[in-house]
Amino acid sequence: MTRKKQVGRCVHCLKDRVELTSDHMFPKAWYPDATPENLEKWQFPACVECNNRYSKIERDLLNRFQPLKDLATNPNHPGSGSTSLPLRHRRRQPAMAPSQYLR
Repeated sequence: MTRKKQVGRCVHCLKDRVELTSDHMFPKAWYPDATPENLEKWQFPACVECNNRYSKIERDLLNRFQPLKDLATNPNHPGSGSTSLPLRHRRRQPAMAPSQYLR
């Protein structure tokens, strides 16, 4: 059974009477594998052009964050585990006085 094409207004470009697709509020690729099947994934109407454009931007952003994800999830990664304490528990350096900025 084929779905009937939806026609309406795109939430991104606001063009009216265009063929619509369902754009996900949070991209499907951003959900972890352990996401429950019954979790509602918000969607809204977007034209094909806008949906494709934003999908490309989201994929690029995900690729840029991938090295950080690897650091956070792989304890054997050379950059991870530099300390056993989370950042919020590390000792903070004292703030510089304004006169020290001018030196």
